[in-house]
Amino acid sequence: MNISNLVVQVDGEPVRIELCDTAGKDELNPLRSLCYPGADVLMLCFSVVKPSSFQSACTRWADEVRRLGVPVVVVGTQADCKNNSEVVQRLGREGQVPVTITHARELASRLNAPYVETSAKTCYQLKEAFDMAITIGLRKHIRRKPKWKQLMCCF
Repeated sequence: MNISNLVVQVDGEPVRIELCDTAGKDELNPLRSLCYPGADVLMLCFSVVKPSSFQSACTRWADEVRRLGVPVVVVGTQADCKNNSEVVQRLGREGQVPVTITHARELASRLNAPYVETSAKTCYQLKEAFDMAITIGLRKHIRRKPKWKQLMCCF
């Protein structure tokens, strides 16, 4: 598990956020639950070129997120690979295709959440994804605790 603390500017004001990246690994189950108390927003991430990752998001993680009652941003990662011919061919040989925006939006809709696709490699919509999460987290946060007490988790 990777935990990062940083300060970002929101409307000219410093806001401290804490990011817990649990990577969805089973061996981190006991630690993951430590990230949940006081969470203002969760980022439910899956790879758009790993259908098994999306299936886990749809089943295991969607159920867990719903139980927590915390606002969510659904994030499709590795968007740069969706049109990569090698990746698409490999998936085709396995009888699979990249996750479609339609399927991803259906998951987001079930969770009453926005959906954004990102690429860490090209920085595509990374800032937008985090800005979205921060904005949603602040809405919840303003109703219940001081600004410096932000906690965001990413599966």
